[in-house]
Amino acid sequence: MNRSTTCLAGFMLVQFEVSIPTGTARVERSVDLASVASQLPPKELVSDGRKQCMAPAVLQPLYNCRKQLHRLLEGSGLKFFGGYMVPQDQADILAAEIDTIKTSFAAAVSDICRELPRHYAEWEQKHPAWVPLFRANRLAEAELRSRCLFEVAMIAMAPPEQPTAAALFVQASSRLVPAFLDDIAGKAERVWETHAKGKGKVTQDGLSAVRALVGRMAAFSLLDPRVSPSVAGYRRVLEAMPRIGPLNSRETSEIGGLLSQLMVPEKILEHGTAVFAGPDGTVPAAMTDFPVSLPLVPESTPIDDVALADDTSDADPIPVHVIPPAHAAPAPVWGGAFF
Repeated sequence: MNRSTTCLAGFMLVQFEVSIPTGTARVERSVDLASVASQLPPKELVSDGRKQCMAPAVLQPLYNCRKQLHRLLEGSGLKFFGGYMVPQDQADILAAEIDTIKTSFAAAVSDICRELPRHYAEWEQKHPAWVPLFRANRLAEAELRSRCLFEVAMIAMAPPEQPTAAALFVQASSRLVPAFLDDIAGKAERVWETHAKGKGKVTQDGLSAVRALVGRMAAFSLLDPRVSPSVAGYRRVLEAMPRIGPLNSRETSEIGGLLSQLMVPEKILEHGTAVFAGPDGTVPAAMTDFPVSLPLVPESTPIDDVALADDTSDADPIPVHVIPPAHAAPAPVWGGAFF
């Protein structure tokens, strides 16, 4: 079986459906505007052919829950076929956080329904001249409840047994590593823009953002063991950083170099390939079945990355393939200055 599919045994696919009523209805010109043809309704009442039947703020708590779910999954998982792929060892923690959001969603629905008459009355008081426009389209409590849905499913990822279907699964999974590294690169660029570009010192907030990126790489490095050497090196660099106060110029330069590497995914894979290469420059067959294909790095090629050494820090262990001690990493070469 393709190695890029067997590694998916360590992941779950999170699918979700969140439905929220809009609080609007389609404008029927022949009915709604017949008696007020000479007037234009306020923009907050009619927009893009829809009329607002209650204050938009009434439903905002529901939208906040949906945004919270999106942020959670975006931070924990990798987008994959309409859902998010997350490591199985994070599934229980993630499920608990999702359940908390779902509980908040249900409580918000109950609060809105309990106060529904008041919400409608306040909207009518604000727009008394336009009450006939929206009163007929107000949702009853039971109907509003029926339109609110918050469901999340976690599905184990495994290829089907039927050959044709399995081939499609392999084809889909082959996009995972490029998508994962592109995701890291995009997030690294945003961290750079927010916390490093044009700044003389990186703050602890910026350092926390970098730590989160490296933690994300560690969680998903099961997808490709070539990511492991860089993850180990980045962790050693971060362990040496202060826990309070802004970074000094040397530390700031190191973080800038780390971010610059995260923005070039090919270098991360090239470094991992070089680490796993044997004395003759060849890579074991078990290490060559990857979803993406890159040329092997010659032994003489410098690798712009941090060194992989025996990790004696108290950092969390990396849940990935163990790198044989015989495969020493190239010496670190740091770019240093921001660009």
